[in-house]
Amino acid sequence: MAVVSAFRPTRSIRTGVHAQPGDGPQDRSFIKGDAITGDPDVCIVGSGASGAIAALHLAERGLKVHILEVGQNTDPPSDYPAARVAMAGADHRSTATAPLVPDAANPWTLSAVGGGMTRFAGIFFRMRERDFDRHQEELPGADLAPEWPIRYADLQPWYEQLERRFGIARSATGDTNAPPSGPPILPPHESSPEAHLFEVAAGKRNISCFPTPVAVNSRPYGGRPACSYGSVCNEKLCRSGARADAVRELRSSPHSGNIRITSQAYVRRLLVRGDTTVGAEWVDLSTGALHATRARTFLLAAGAVQSAALLLRSPTPSSPAGLGNETDMVGRGLCLKRSGYVRAQMPAGASPGPSLFSTICTTDFYEQLPSGLRPGGLIYEARLSERSTPDWRLHCVTGDTPLRSNRVQVEGVHRNGPLRGEPKIVMQYRPTPQDDLRLGELLDVTASTVREAGGRDIRTTVSPNELGAAHLLGSCRAGNDPGSSVVDPGGRVHSSDNTYVVDGGYFPYATAVNPTMTIMANALRIAALLRP
Repeated sequence: MAVVSAFRPTRSIRTGVHAQPGDGPQDRSFIKGDAITGDPDVCIVGSGASGAIAALHLAERGLKVHILEVGQNTDPPSDYPAARVAMAGADHRSTATAPLVPDAANPWTLSAVGGGMTRFAGIFFRMRERDFDRHQEELPGADLAPEWPIRYADLQPWYEQLERRFGIARSATGDTNAPPSGPPILPPHESSPEAHLFEVAAGKRNISCFPTPVAVNSRPYGGRPACSYGSVCNEKLCRSGARADAVRELRSSPHSGNIRITSQAYVRRLLVRGDTTVGAEWVDLSTGALHATRARTFLLAAGAVQSAALLLRSPTPSSPAGLGNETDMVGRGLCLKRSGYVRAQMPAGASPGPSLFSTICTTDFYEQLPSGLRPGGLIYEARLSERSTPDWRLHCVTGDTPLRSNRVQVEGVHRNGPLRGEPKIVMQYRPTPQDDLRLGELLDVTASTVREAGGRDIRTTVSPNELGAAHLLGSCRAGNDPGSSVVDPGGRVHSSDNTYVVDGGYFPYATAVNPTMTIMANALRIAALLRP
């Protein structure tokens, strides 16, 4: 890590008070930080899955960590739609010449302490070995290589560490293209009544199903109870504590004294001297005061859209278009996946019972669809709610084609809200026709299987993923060539000696599986590479 020299105090943009590097209000969500005096070793922007797990790893090594989180604490509880209303939106356009639609896009999974992991369904897939080694000819129209600069073997030890920490409930069999792994730590959850119907019908069509791997305890583990199935929990806080939560791990860790989290801290820009980031300039949204945190190393963990926007908001003498943007790659290659739902009424006489959001899935069509289109995608149960309802739903997900034109940009300013006057994000995204064909065929396969299972009133819908919200990936692509990537295989911004991207922005290709486990495993891998 580079040695940081002092830089001049900055003046508040709203209150006029001076702020010294390292100053800041006490955390309004949870702050321990008893061992932190003066400047931290590491400043992390974002407290979601990647930021929290990286902070925990670094704290366990004895490093002092300051996390800057723009959102508020998720307690007291509120539902996901209500939590989203308070988040600043982004403008959207489909192409560079298409009309701009103000505030139409969602540049966050969730802007809150703990991020989207506080409301996710707990689905914890590992990426497939082939996902790291895709080629452009597999994705017609791709003008950015989907190949990762690392391989599954590089992440496997960190997948295993996550599994030991959180105790993933999964099966050892049934996954037709499962990557190598150790034996399951927790047994899988029982299939829901709906899932059992799908599994029987799938079996008649020689489709292999297996329990969805979830970071939700099927029996007590790691000081957390077994799930009581009181709610499907997707988009809700877990009240029992059975679901994995990285921030909860921070709170209970004996090393939490090495970590400070400051909420409502909007990071305006990184302060750079030469090739070294010397500080993070941030606004306390509760007071309007401007502060700066100085550290030896900076990790961007704000999510693919927000981390790219922060780099773009951080011009340097050598790169006036933003830190790491010397070759105009920051923000490019934004991936939002393609997904849709098959929804039906259960057969007459059948009814759902208490269960998780997802208990069954299949990867039989992951590599190839029946028509020969490649790659295919993932199908998994996605229960609607904990209500007793005859509705039946499955989710179909495919990875999208990485394109230079799909990107994050910074244009104009916010006209109102807590970020009034601050630069605004534009998300430009349009999937390829091939992406839509692959998703359409996966939906058809799923619908026909549901029909075989006796489903009634079958409907298919395509999710408006082009507007963001979940599975935000790409935009700070990893690679060996600075001309076509933003960070190196170790997550370091090519033109910086101490700035790293540890969130989903690292992904050169989004894959079809849910990304949370891979984001966290990669964040652990990168954090382990840092040397104090």
